[in-house]
Amino acid sequence: MVTAKFLYRTSDNRFLGGGFYDAQPPMVAGPNDADGNPTQVPDYVNYGVAEFGDADLPDIDRDLFDPATGGKRPMTEAEIAVLVTRPTLQMSKLQAKLALKAVGKLGQVKAYVASLPADHDAVIAWQDAQVFKRESGLLVSAAQALGFTEAQIDALFITGASIDI
Repeated sequence: MVTAKFLYRTSDNRFLGGGFYDAQPPMVAGPNDADGNPTQVPDYVNYGVAEFGDADLPDIDRDLFDPATGGKRPMTEAEIAVLVTRPTLQMSKLQAKLALKAVGKLGQVKAYVASLPADHDAVIAWQDAQVFKRESGLLVSAAQALGFTEAQIDALFITGASIDI
């Protein structure tokens, strides 16, 4: 029996890829070493590893890691639909504010932005962006800092984009 390790994102449990026992988490740029040269460190914070036997390997495009069982489960049609549309999801600043208000999070977001330095990218984006895109790394980082899950971010964008202004 061949055992493989598959990497998955802990925030939305999507499988990333796999390999045999020597599989390592993806490497990300880390701090510089004593000589000032950049180092590479594993991104253990954002990824997990699940082991599967050869008869039960996950389909990366259609399976999710199930924390309850420690195994895989097939994505629902709704989850697949969100993943297909996620790269195109966007909303205007007004739609974003109305969607946040509808879910009772507008005050929390305003407080978070107010707590950041005035020249922080998130502050500038909140003040000046005309459109917010679902796949924006800055937006996802801020949303996760506020405790939003991937599913909640998706739902917020679907709600916001449906607001007719």
